[in-house]
Amino acid sequence: MALTAPTADLTGNTIASTYDQLLILDSAAGIVENTLKIVSTQLGHSALQLDDEKVLIKGVDTNNAAAFQVTNKDDANILKCGANTLDVTLGDDLLLNTDSSVIKMGAGADVTFTHDGTTGLAIIATPVTINSVGDLTLVSTTDIALDAMGGNFEFRDSTAAQLTIDVDGTAGDIDINLKVNGDDLVFNQYDGTEVMRITDTVRVGIGATSPTATLHVDATGTAWDATEGLAIFEDDSGRQIVIGQLGIFRRDYNNDEGEIKINYTGYNGGTTRYRDLRVYDGKQGIAFAVDGSAGAVGIGTIYPVNTIDVRHNGADSDNGIMIVNEQTTITDGELLGAIGFDGADGNVPSTCLEASCFIAAYAAEDHATIDKGGDLVFGNSLIDENDDVTSTEHMRIDSEGVVTTPGATVHTITSVNNLSVNGSIPITATCVRVDANGSARTGIRFGGTGIAGQIIFVNNTGGEALTFHNTEGTALVRGIAATHDTMEANFMGMFVSDGSLWNLIAGGVDSQPDVGLTAS
Repeated sequence: MALTAPTADLTGNTIASTYDQLLILDSAAGIVENTLKIVSTQLGHSALQLDDEKVLIKGVDTNNAAAFQVTNKDDANILKCGANTLDVTLGDDLLLNTDSSVIKMGAGADVTFTHDGTTGLAIIATPVTINSVGDLTLVSTTDIALDAMGGNFEFRDSTAAQLTIDVDGTAGDIDINLKVNGDDLVFNQYDGTEVMRITDTVRVGIGATSPTATLHVDATGTAWDATEGLAIFEDDSGRQIVIGQLGIFRRDYNNDEGEIKINYTGYNGGTTRYRDLRVYDGKQGIAFAVDGSAGAVGIGTIYPVNTIDVRHNGADSDNGIMIVNEQTTITDGELLGAIGFDGADGNVPSTCLEASCFIAAYAAEDHATIDKGGDLVFGNSLIDENDDVTSTEHMRIDSEGVVTTPGATVHTITSVNNLSVNGSIPITATCVRVDANGSARTGIRFGGTGIAGQIIFVNNTGGEALTFHNTEGTALVRGIAATHDTMEANFMGMFVSDGSLWNLIAGGVDSQPDVGLTAS
C-alpha cells in the first residue's frame, strides 16, 4: 500500500497529522536518540516511544484483543502479545541462528533449552515432564540415547510404576524389575504370539503360557521325530547338540566322526574328582551305572565290583546276557555270537575269532521256529602266532552233546530208555544215562570190553537200583569174587576198560561206598 505524504503541523515538540498515518522520512542524520515519541490521542489506541536503548510499544485495540502484534505484508500474524496476559504467540517457526542459542523459562531460569552447535539440543531442568495426549515419537537418523545418570528408567501406567530398568547395579549389572505383584514379564511376536514368559513364581516358559517347572519349553506343533529337536546348543565351531523327543543327538557333522560326551568333566574341571553315571527305569530302579573311579559298569546295580557286573533275578527276561545274531536268515554253520579274550600288546582284534582265546557259538542247522540246534566252540591262538590271524578251534560241543577235538571224539552222551533185566550198557558214548524203567533191573552188563583206557560214566537217573552181572568177560570187575554189585538210584559211577574188562574206579556201588559219588 502506497503512503501519501501527509500534511503536518509542528507545534513545539509535537508533530500532528490530519491523516490516519504518519510518515516519517529518514534523513541523512537519522532519528536522534530519545527524540521520537508517538502517542495516540484516542483512548485505548497504541503508542510508540523510543527512549534510551529501548523501544516501548504498548497499547490495546478497541476490542481489547491484542496489546501488540507484528504482521507481514499480507496481514498474517507473525507475533502477537496478549492484552491481559504475558503470553507471546508466534504465527510460525522461531529461528535462532547462532550456535549458542539459549531459551530460558522460569522465574530463576529453572529450565533452559541450549544449542551449542556441537552436541545438539540440551534440555536442563529438574524434573522434566513431557505430557502428550497422543503418541510421543522420537525420530533420529542415528541413535536415541537415554542416560539415567545413575538413576533408573521407570515405566508407568496412569502414574503407577509398572517396570523399572536399573542400569546402575553392582558390577555393571542391568536389573529389570516388575513393580506390580503378580505380573509376568512377557515377550511377544509382532502378531501378539507369545514367545517367552518369566513368571512372578520364578519360572521361565518358552512357548508355554503357564510354565509348570523352572524351565518349561512347549514345542506344540513340532513333530515327535523332528530332527531339529526342541533345543539346540551350538558352539563356535558349529557343533550342535540337539535335545528333542528323539533324545539327545548330534546333527552337525556330515561324516561318522560326530560324538556325544556325557559326564566328561566334573568338579574342578574334571581334574580332581570322578563322577558316576546312573540311568534308571523311571520307577527308581537302576538300569545301569558307571562307577567313574573304577571305570566299571554295573547292570542292575550301582556298585559294580568288576569291569562289568551283571545282576539278575534268575527269571524269564532277567537271568543273564543274551547275544543274538539279528540276521533274518540263520543257516547251518552261521556264527551266532562270540566272546574274545586278548591283550593290548599288538593289535586288538576286530573279530572275536582272532582273539588269543575265544568262545563261539554256531548254528548246527538252518534256524527256524522249531529248529534251534547249536554248537559251542572253544579256541585259542598258537604259540608265536601273529595278531590279526584267525585262532584255532580246539574243542567243539555239538548239538548232540558230542565233544570233539580236531580228529577225535572226546565226549558223547547216550540215554538208555527202558533198560530191561540183563540189558546192556552201550560203550559208544562217554556218558550213559539210564532212565526210569519202573522196577529194579538185574544182570546189567556192558555192551563190549571196550578199548584200553576208555572211560564211561554211568548215571543211574531212573530211580531204581541197577545190579551188575559179574561172571562174564564184559561184566564189572572190582577185584573181588562177588557175583554182582548194585548201583543205587541217582548215583553215578566211572568205569575204565583195560581192553578186556571194565573196572570201577569210583561210583555208587553198594559194596564200595567209600569211593562212591554223591547223588547226581
